[in-house]
Amino acid sequence: MALNAGDILMSYFGNSPKTTLKKKNDVVTEADLKVEKILAGRIRKAFPEHKILSEETVKDTFGPDDMVWVIDPLDGTNNFSVGLPTFCTSIALWQGDTALIGAIYTPVYRDLYLAERGLGAYKNGHPLQVRTNEHERLTLLAELPLSTLETGQETHRSLYELLPHISHYRLLGSAATDLALVASLPGCLSYVTHCKAWDLAAGSLIASEAGARVTDLDGNAVTLRSTNFLAAHPLLHAHIFPLTKAHA
Repeated sequence: MALNAGDILMSYFGNSPKTTLKKKNDVVTEADLKVEKILAGRIRKAFPEHKILSEETVKDTFGPDDMVWVIDPLDGTNNFSVGLPTFCTSIALWQGDTALIGAIYTPVYRDLYLAERGLGAYKNGHPLQVRTNEHERLTLLAELPLSTLETGQETHRSLYELLPHISHYRLLGSAATDLALVASLPGCLSYVTHCKAWDLAAGSLIASEAGARVTDLDGNAVTLRSTNFLAAHPLLHAHIFPLTKAHA
């Protein structure tokens, strides 16, 4: 499903897809909606008893025992809409507070990340193992909405606390991609606030199955109700977590 979604996205990418403003600094494109419709249709056909939670239009009501597919048809819509290549499709299957399957596909780079609970994480078929950087050069991947510039002073204080401890800071505009990179690149950590279920549903499993520690800013395992998270190699997480918690 993820590969098919990527093909559809690439058919629109760079061709000025029709874009609608959902709210300030947040858009949806015709590509988002088409991919969502196709993915939801395939899931409904294959698993009619399952529920779906998607970013754009499909938000089934579900209980703790239901099997729930959590979809972001296009994570990084703002990037996609202006021709920037960092975006992906994210698909996950959860039951209650447990992620079972996760898939992220970055179609520009043709990288497919897959994970199944207890069976590890893979990038293009190769096993992933989270790594520290031997030179201790840390890259922080943070996602802070523009709206927090006006209302999230505490959030930004947390970020300022982190900066002396890292070598590079990148805001990629795609939380799911951030988590995939934590799993696959040495010395990466992801710090995300004001997130939704579809931002972390697949990536949190991929990162954790690769050996990363992924928690909310209270130190708890992330769930579909989490609104923030820190993901990193366990040693990096232990070092950085107290700095984020101070102003969470």
